[in-house]
Amino acid sequence: MKLNHLHLNVPDVSKARNFYEEFLDFKLLFEHEPGVFLTDESGFQLALDPLGENERVDFPSWYHFGFCVESAEKVKSIYEKMKLGGVEFVHDYREYGSDAANFYCWAPGPYKMEITWNRD
Repeated sequence: MKLNHLHLNVPDVSKARNFYEEFLDFKLLFEHEPGVFLTDESGFQLALDPLGENERVDFPSWYHFGFCVESAEKVKSIYEKMKLGGVEFVHDYREYGSDAANFYCWAPGPYKMEITWNRD
């Protein structure tokens, strides 16, 4: 079994779509008014739909979701691209010796998101 999709409600679907396409190389899979489904190179699907009227995103401070990439260099590359793009970070890029690297940022929603690499 594998997790194959995540469905997020966001205040602005267009802004969220641009974020995932620009920084994480997601591609449009299909549109379903008023939202979209995006996909990455592994086939993972990310659905984005607008928040309903008077709804908001509210999670405990520890809550986040993450994307694992193939190298520490890739983590740092995404971090630098997001930094130039004005993304707000929860914590900056960190390396953990030669075994891991990560950072946390705010994705549109806002949702706390981790980009990480771990040596297997």
